[in-house]
Amino acid sequence: MFEYGERMKKSELTQLQSSVTAVARVHFFFVALFVAIIVLSDAWNLIPPSVVLQRWTLASLLLALTAVIWYIARSTQSQALQKAFLWLFIIVDIAVATILVFSQRGMASKSVILYALPLIVAAQLRTRAALLATAALSLAAYSLAVMRYFVTSPGEGYKAELYVEIIFFGGLFFVIAGLLWALVRRQK
Repeated sequence: MFEYGERMKKSELTQLQSSVTAVARVHFFFVALFVAIIVLSDAWNLIPPSVVLQRWTLASLLLALTAVIWYIARSTQSQALQKAFLWLFIIVDIAVATILVFSQRGMASKSVILYALPLIVAAQLRTRAALLATAALSLAAYSLAVMRYFVTSPGEGYKAELYVEIIFFGGLFFVIAGLLWALVRRQK
């Protein structure tokens, strides 16, 4: 009985460790894509130099964090640390999405799609609570970004439109979380 429990724990750790390293590898690709977009946007003068610097700083920080997590996650045998790494990715992904939504005109931003990333990462934790908490954090961050932009840039939209966008995308975060939970539950 004891041996079976140890094997189950080791199997869970291995699965969690492979999830963290896979998430890190995907984040390396995300950073490369983000940098390519920054370079193209700068080359075609689509964004001012101050925005290039802001986005480049964001990409550099994300790359550094991803590299550190990837390196440590490959060798650590702590299940709690592996879960903490996934939560760190979730929080950073929400922060990146929020910064980009705010800097790209709030509710007019197309970067709202980036809130799907932390939800997909949360699915790696394989709990409904993690998915719901991530959806709630995404909603809080998105609503703060669009509300802040709306208040600091009056005349960019209508108040009714603002609330409709918050309700729609907030609801969509929970719909995506529910769909991911259905997939995770089926795999268990």
